[in-house]
Formats: sequence, C-alpha cells, structure tokens
Amino acid sequence: MDKQMIERTVADALALVSTADSPREQTFIGVHEPGRDRSTSLAVGGRHMPRGTFQVIGVLEHCSRIQPASRQDALLWMAVLLEYLADNPDTLRVLSVDAWRSECGWDYNQTFDTGERFPREMMDAGPRKILAWFRANGLLDPVSSPGCCAVHAVGDSLEIVKRSTGEPLFFIEWTEADGV
Repeated sequence: MDKQMIERTVADALALVSTADSPREQTFIGVHEPGRDRSTSLAVGGRHMPRGTFQVIGVLEHCSRIQPASRQDALLWMAVLLEYLADNPDTLRVLSVDAWRSECGWDYNQTFDTGERFPREMMDAGPRKILAWFRANGLLDPVSSPGCCAVHAVGDSLEIVKRSTGEPLFFIEWTEADGV
C-alpha cells in the first residue's frame, strides 16, 4: 500500500471516529495491499467502542483496539499494521522436499517452491482436510495417495510424509522465512 493510500485510509478512519453521535453504527474500513487476498479492516463506532478508537478485525488474533491521540499516531499505527500484513500473508508457501535417510530419520537436502499457496486458516484443520487440499490442488495423486500419506506437526509448521517410511514430501512453513 503506497503512502497516498495510507493517508486516505487514515483520513477516512479519523473522519468516522471523530463523529459526535454516540452510540453510532459500526462502520468498517478495508485495509489491504493491492494483489493480496487479505480480509482486514478497521471497525469504527458501535455501542461499546469509545469515540476515537479503531478495532482491528481479521488480522491480529487479539482484535487490538487502537486509540490514536493524533493524526500522526494514526499514520504510525497504519504503517505498523501494513508491515504486519506484508510479513504475514493469508497463504503460506508449499515446499516440496528432497530428503535423504540418516541414522536419526530424514535430513532435508533441498526444498523447492511448488507455486501453490496453502490457506493459513487450514493450519488448524484435521489431517484429512489437509490431505484433501493437497489432492484437490494436484500435489498428491487422488488415486494412489489415500492411506499412504500422513500429516506431521513440526513446531508451528506442517510436514506431509509417506506413512510407510516417514519420508517428507511437502513442508508448509508457518512464517515466510527464506528456506527451511
């Protein structure tokens, strides 16, 4: 999001939070970067929102309330929010894994970006739904893979492995760090 867009969003938000009628109807201001499928907005107004307060919806787990003291504070909050959006997209890279067997299990040799993006909200889905997503997106063969693959949690990330050998096939990293 460029500086002019940030200025416009903050101006719209400040105009709404400074309205005098209370309680007022809750209004939502979309905050997004062009080309991203981010559903984030600032909620303004409503019965239980103090005047001058924004509530961040759809991006931070704790639904932060922001009460900027000035226009400059509002711009700073918007910059922080947009930086968070840029660093934490709604989808995660799916990496195919080249690994070799060692005495301790499997060691990653190299990973390759498959070009597919895994929806972040599915990280908490059950193994069946996760494997169904892989089959629906052509990463696993829908005929030969049922019963042959498993989903393992590796820290906050997910690994799709062959059930019989434990060989890693795919890796979904929770953060967008470079490499594994």
